[in-house]
Amino acid sequence: MAMFPLSPCSLRRYACLVAIPALRYARAIVQPYPVYAGPTATTTAGGQTGHLYNDFISCTPCVRPSNLQNKMDHMKLATWNVNSLRVRLPQVLDWLQANPVHALCLQELKLADDKFPLEAFTEIGYQAQWAGQKTYNGVAIIGPAESTNVQRNIPGFDDPQQRIVAVTVESPIGDIRVISAYCPNGQSVGSDKYEYKLAWYAALQNWLADELKENPRLAILGDYNVAPTDEDVHDPAKWEGDILVSPAEREALSSLLGLGLTDAFRMFPQEEKSFTWWDYRRFAYRRNAGLRIDHILLSDALVPYCTSCVIDKQPRGNEQPSDHTPVVATLDFTQKI
Repeated sequence: MAMFPLSPCSLRRYACLVAIPALRYARAIVQPYPVYAGPTATTTAGGQTGHLYNDFISCTPCVRPSNLQNKMDHMKLATWNVNSLRVRLPQVLDWLQANPVHALCLQELKLADDKFPLEAFTEIGYQAQWAGQKTYNGVAIIGPAESTNVQRNIPGFDDPQQRIVAVTVESPIGDIRVISAYCPNGQSVGSDKYEYKLAWYAALQNWLADELKENPRLAILGDYNVAPTDEDVHDPAKWEGDILVSPAEREALSSLLGLGLTDAFRMFPQEEKSFTWWDYRRFAYRRNAGLRIDHILLSDALVPYCTSCVIDKQPRGNEQPSDHTPVVATLDFTQKI
């Protein structure tokens, strides 16, 4: 089996989640008296706080995001299609340690609900809401504070695929509705999956119109599987009319913006050839042959507070990376509006 280097944080998490429980079990066998196990994490469907394995070895994480809850003059929102949370979990945890955020929207968990690694997130001070699905799809929102009004999938749209989870989080300017979305890929133009993609986008638009009426402060983050313009494509001529850039797909995304949403990344000057996805094949990342298909859309009520939106390319250079990389937007509530 190939061995990959682990960071100190990953080693500590391994000790907390694997080694220490094994030692506890062994000690319970050899000792004739009961062993106090200390508080352990508990789970509920969708999210829970908790403590882990702290009876005889301290497992405090390298960094906890408690400062995010105590200091709310700004808010960081991020999105990342991890393309299998089981495979990418150590990378996600390390990224959160280095980049504390108020909401991390994940896509393509590829995990059933009961396989979601909640304890790994609570161990570093985060909570989670998720909608899982075995092998395919799946979305989650990770954050340090409790969230409310959880919604899974698009109401009224009959769809077994888990592509939406929405929560409400508190902020100094009032509640903010945060949505993690994994929009369909579409496979190829004209296919059944392409028609499903367009129907899904239409249902999303109808639902968001209602959501914005109830929640004027709204952010929907995720993998939209659409590059909005040729500026978001490494080789527009090569991709012309293809899936992810076809006119109907771009019109579907544009219709979302027409509801009163803004592409946060394009609010600021950006480097040319800025992308969020690179194929695993043909050394696409090395050649920067990518597409910008992961977006953070902000409602009109949040736009004035947004002070930056950046693509963090570093995780795409990891060993065994996702083919996507995070996008992070910052809201500054000290702004005078």
